[in-house]
Amino acid sequence: MNCLYYTDGIVLNKATLTKLCFLFEHVRTFFLSPSYFLDPLEERWATEKDQPFFAKSPCERDLLTSIYVHAWESFLRENSDLIKYNVLQPIAASQTPPDWESFEANEKRLMENGAGIGFGLWGQSVGLVPQEKIYIDAPWFSLYRWQSISGALHFAIQTQHIPISDNYQLSTLASETVTRFSDLDHNPTPDEIAGHIAFRSMSLLIPDFPPLGTEEILEAREKLSGELGYFRTEMLSIAKEVGPDAYGNIDAIVAEKVQPRLDDIKLKSKSLKGELFRKLSGVFFMGGGTPLLSHLVSLPLAAQIPAILGLIGKALLDVHEYKDKQYELRKQSSNQGLAFLLDVEKKYGSR
Repeated sequence: MNCLYYTDGIVLNKATLTKLCFLFEHVRTFFLSPSYFLDPLEERWATEKDQPFFAKSPCERDLLTSIYVHAWESFLRENSDLIKYNVLQPIAASQTPPDWESFEANEKRLMENGAGIGFGLWGQSVGLVPQEKIYIDAPWFSLYRWQSISGALHFAIQTQHIPISDNYQLSTLASETVTRFSDLDHNPTPDEIAGHIAFRSMSLLIPDFPPLGTEEILEAREKLSGELGYFRTEMLSIAKEVGPDAYGNIDAIVAEKVQPRLDDIKLKSKSLKGELFRKLSGVFFMGGGTPLLSHLVSLPLAAQIPAILGLIGKALLDVHEYKDKQYELRKQSSNQGLAFLLDVEKKYGSR
């Protein structure tokens, strides 16, 4: 499965990038060139720049370039090894977002009589405008971000990627924009729904999942490939069961279809550990917690060695039985698909 992250042209949250690299064969991003966006705007609005609204706006070419082009270049450098191994595949786009004429008409409307100020305020409320870097009434920045995320979602749907976002507000904005301004008919496939269930399962059920380095990501992809295959199959089964109507409430699907089963496996695993502890306690301790081995030292040396070896052998048999039961628990058809989450949480979730 291949995904396209559309919340931004780069994946700022490194834990998100790590999860995507765990779950998907290829992770793609969609970077809309600010130069492509600004050139036609500057030509189109050249006669309007003397209006008071533009005099107030600090958003110029250099600002967009410094924030987005430089961030894009840094993203490529920081993740060069993931790109080298073909896990991360950034896409630099120089194409129009969906239905450019509709976007252009809305841009002109936003610029009339200072109406873009309202868009700037609204854009800040959903994360389009970074408050710490730019004034809230800057129109170009908001419009660029708006086109970037909606264009990325449109591209993902057109090219049959699984569109992934870790920002509910921006993903909602992008979905509404694509629905409103394009004639694209988006019917989520079972694979797409399964990808979203998988991503949200990792996000919700392993909330302390850390960002990992490239070597750890590549190592995990190799070691967990078998478990990941079963996990994908299970997520696809759930997706087919719930159908496309449940696409808008993925978190509820995770809470209803995934979490109870994962909790049940953990509970049974914990019970098996308790059973092993009780057996080992019975082997090495007498009543009152007195170490059994302390009573063996009173025996002749010739009798001590066989007795101790017998205790060790019994303990090893108990440990072997415990491992067999744990293996059987994980290999049950109803549990096998969630072993991936168990292994990821065990190795990475407690950092």
